[in-house]
Amino acid sequence: TSMAEDLQPTGEPAEPSPPRRRSRRKLLVRVGAILLGIVIGVLVSVFAVDLGPGLRARAEREGSKYLDRPLTIGRLSARLIPGVFVVEDVRIGGLEPSHRPFLTAKTITVRVPWWTVLTRKLTVESVDMTDWHMLVEAFPNNRHSFPRFTRGTQQPGPRRFTTTLKSLTASRGQFTYEDHVTPWTTVARDLNLALYRSFATSDYRGRASFSNGTIRIQSYEPFRADMQSRFRLDGSLVRFERIDLVSDGARSTMDGTVDMARWPQQTYNIRSAIDFARQKEIFFHRDRFTASGHGDFRGTFRMFPGGRELKGSFTSPVAGVNEWRFPKLRGDVLWLRDRLEVTNATSEVYGGTASFDYRLAPFGKGVPTLTTWEVAYKDVDLVRLTDFLETEGIRLAGRASGRNHLTWPLGGWARKQGRGEAIVSAPPGV
Repeated sequence: TSMAEDLQPTGEPAEPSPPRRRSRRKLLVRVGAILLGIVIGVLVSVFAVDLGPGLRARAEREGSKYLDRPLTIGRLSARLIPGVFVVEDVRIGGLEPSHRPFLTAKTITVRVPWWTVLTRKLTVESVDMTDWHMLVEAFPNNRHSFPRFTRGTQQPGPRRFTTTLKSLTASRGQFTYEDHVTPWTTVARDLNLALYRSFATSDYRGRASFSNGTIRIQSYEPFRADMQSRFRLDGSLVRFERIDLVSDGARSTMDGTVDMARWPQQTYNIRSAIDFARQKEIFFHRDRFTASGHGDFRGTFRMFPGGRELKGSFTSPVAGVNEWRFPKLRGDVLWLRDRLEVTNATSEVYGGTASFDYRLAPFGKGVPTLTTWEVAYKDVDLVRLTDFLETEGIRLAGRASGRNHLTWPLGGWARKQGRGEAIVSAPPGV
């Protein structure tokens, strides 16, 4: 009102405005501009134009054709800012219509400067996906629910059209892997992924992390896992340059490769520090014995169509079972879908040496698992052995060598069967 009164003619020369009034008008103008900017920002960021069922249906049809899976979209809209599109309630179906979906995502925001289409070099500035869940299932006969995201080799000659993605983020996600054959389940919660194009190296690089994950293998106790990683893309290959995995009873550092075009083909090199006591509680929870000590594992883990393989060797300065101690322990491990083998294991034992092999096989639903234990020992000092056993009223001297072979159904130690022999040599002169 004061500004309107100032502008009306009075027929008399206008007097110069006092400095205080000019300052107040400038302040009002600035505040008004700020408020207008805030209102415009809210309008642009909140309001969107629904692109209609026709365009949404076409996106669903083309996506379903490419993935060979049903793709549905709850809503497809464009922000008032040109080139910003929002896809809501995305769902990619599972391997069969009755299966759970492979992917659900609450919101996917795509920023595309549409004018780059005119140069035949479409640039996608960013893709942001939030509140998502990915489920991969493995079934008998080498069937899995991971879609085919790549399509063969590129045709020779120059490409007529190129698409460049600058960055992708996926936050507040969860990845679940369920193997219905072993069975084996991994749940990676609070999964966050960031991918960006590096113009310095002309490739894509990224980071991925999750926390409070859960791993359950067969009927063993579930255990927690947390992970951080960095990787780069090489065609259809995801090359993990470093993975830091912290799980109950183990801290592992890995690197490896996942072939997205040949899922589940993947290989990792593993270096782990292992807590034997915690591992015993996970894998032998029902058995009444204790384990102690720490060890190191070096090996590889592979997944491939029809199976998986964990292979490597372990060492420990001192490992223990109940009160027994085994210095300088080492051995080899092979864990396949149908069996577990610990072979070529050796250690010192009370002045002598020991070697053993341990096998669990076969694994599978409805098939009893048999445990086999082969032990050989040589030159065990009987004085040290009976001191350890604290036998009452008797001490032995000399050296003992021998072997034992035992078998029993897993979890049924009372039904063990076996054979063995021992050769005892008296001390010199006796």
